[in-house]
Amino acid sequence: TVVNANRIDASISITPGAATGERNVTVITAGGSYTKVDGFTVKQALPLITSVEPNQGRQGEALNVTINGANLSGVTALQFGAGIIVNNFHILSASQVTASISISADAVIGTRNVSVTTPGGGFTLEGGFTVKQALPLITSVEPNQGRQGETLSVDVYGINFNNASVLQFGDGIALDSFNIISSTHIEAVISLSTEAATGNRDITITTPGGSYTLVNGFTVKQALPLITSVEPNQGRQGETLNITITGAYLGGASALQFGASISVNSFNILSSSQITANITIAPEASAGTRDIAVATPGGSYILANGFTVKHAQPVITSVSPASGNRGTMQLVTINGSNLEGATAAVFGDGIVVSGFNNISHTQLSVDILISSDASTGLRDITVTTQGGSFTFPGSFMVKQELPLITGFSIDNANQGATLNITLSGANFTGATKVQFGSGISVNSFNVLSSSQITANITIAAGAAAGTRDVSVTTPGGSFVLPGSFTVIQALPGIKSVSPDIGNPGTTMVVIINGNNLTGTTAVSLGAGIEVTGFTNISPTQLSVNITIKEDAAIGYRDISITTPGGDTIFARGFNIELKSRNTAALIAIWSGIAVVFIILSVILHILRRKRAARL
Repeated sequence: TVVNANRIDASISITPGAATGERNVTVITAGGSYTKVDGFTVKQALPLITSVEPNQGRQGEALNVTINGANLSGVTALQFGAGIIVNNFHILSASQVTASISISADAVIGTRNVSVTTPGGGFTLEGGFTVKQALPLITSVEPNQGRQGETLSVDVYGINFNNASVLQFGDGIALDSFNIISSTHIEAVISLSTEAATGNRDITITTPGGSYTLVNGFTVKQALPLITSVEPNQGRQGETLNITITGAYLGGASALQFGASISVNSFNILSSSQITANITIAPEASAGTRDIAVATPGGSYILANGFTVKHAQPVITSVSPASGNRGTMQLVTINGSNLEGATAAVFGDGIVVSGFNNISHTQLSVDILISSDASTGLRDITVTTQGGSFTFPGSFMVKQELPLITGFSIDNANQGATLNITLSGANFTGATKVQFGSGISVNSFNVLSSSQITANITIAAGAAAGTRDVSVTTPGGSFVLPGSFTVIQALPGIKSVSPDIGNPGTTMVVIINGNNLTGTTAVSLGAGIEVTGFTNISPTQLSVNITIKEDAAIGYRDISITTPGGDTIFARGFNIELKSRNTAALIAIWSGIAVVFIILSVILHILRRKRAARL
């Protein structure tokens, strides 16, 4: 529009793609035209930022950013605000620029204005970029483990802990409190549940910058075992018993110990709070307290003086001798077990223990004095040791006084005799047996008083001569009086002689029949007859070898025999006659018969002895 001769108002449009630079301005009128060289300049359009991708970043981060917009050609400057350095940028087109930026680790969190400058001017996108807090990082935890049931302080180290809002240690671990000391240090108090599963835990921290998890950053260990009680808490030497151990955190127990000389045969884990064990205490284990130790995956625990070994209960198995007489002193040996350290031995009423000696843990010797007026009968023996007392019922018998033999009304008799004898002495009351030795039968006896017994005895005809021991047995015991009775051999007797005749100048065997012939020491058949030998066939028979001299006088001879019992003479027992045919024949016959008779007699005697031996 022509305003006046000096002014024209014109409306123009510069295309977006118009090249920048000088332009000539031309005016054409009726009178002609005029051009003003470089009269108008086309400048670059103002830049425009429409978006930034990404439009946020974390403290300490370096990243590439794409800026979208318009008229970005010829960008000369690009800014992201405080704490953010633009390392470089590259113009991709008029609508896009890429930039490499670094966000300072201590950059203030919050939004930033993004500014761009081009030849066309500058543009600022307010709040176009946001600085976010850096992701937290956990580098270490001290301590990095704890036990079930434990409460402890934990130091967490890392970076970017500012404004942390969450700290987690995993299942079974409660966070009681935490305090941010700095961006690199947090102090926390945690409590581990008594039931927390053992094993590793992840630690997670959350801040405005995000979350970080330290895998296996903390380990829950089994709590240290604890023993609170032991039932029973004592046992005796040599004993095997079952024990219940109560406590906590006993699961997985791998070892259980009761101290010296106690063997743990087996144990069974009933629960985390209870174990049963079977133990054996050695017989030689020293008495006293023992420490109990248990080991689990969580560690070990020792209950000092948790168990006591007591002396074993004494036991009496036998007593020797098991009886004693009134009014006597004697040494008694008590056999058993656990007798060491005996402090007392009691034998009951009427028996005084004057002393005792520990021979070994299985034997005790005791000196006792039995009162003369002690009642007869059984007594209980009680032994007391440090392990307790043991009573052996009815183990010792008090007997009446021992009998005593002082003399006899008759102290000897012949073989074959039957007679009454009175025994004198003491303590004969209740006598049950009277004996006079081999070959003497006691047919009966009668206790007249405590000091006198009458006995009827028979001495066998074949009883060996010599002394005998006489004994009396009463409830109080037995008394033997050695060599106090003598069996005297009976006088020998001759009943017959076979043959009873002989001729001068002959040698023959003569059989003498009689009694009490045992032990014959001499045989005589009179003048002119030589006895060359003799043999005792039996107490009733004697075999005699004789030689009749040629000049022996004809006639009868007396036969004499000597034995330990005395001498005997058989008058006219043998006759010497003159020889004749008939006589010679008769002598030969009789001699043959005599030999046969001797042989048969010997055989019969042997058979009798064998039969007697069997009986």
